[in-house]
Amino acid sequence: MFVWGAGKVVVGGSGHRRSGRCGANPENAVRDAGTAMYQAKAQGKARVVMFDRAMHEQCLARLELEADLREVVERGELSLH
Repeated sequence: MFVWGAGKVVVGGSGHRRSGRCGANPENAVRDAGTAMYQAKAQGKARVVMFDRAMHEQCLARLELEADLREVVERGELSLH
């Protein structure tokens, strides 16, 4: 379900995001609902999760860490023992 005018986006029936809370464009709404959906799936079956700003911040932190690790590996500064 995707109802932008009613202020509600539902993706996969398990991730929810209210439109007025974290931005006003549809691309961000779909991204945020997808983030909530993956959080719900990670918690197990039959879960419903509402998107919150902390989820977005956690995703950004993981992406930054991944980019940093890739850079370190490319420079040959990381070795596993």
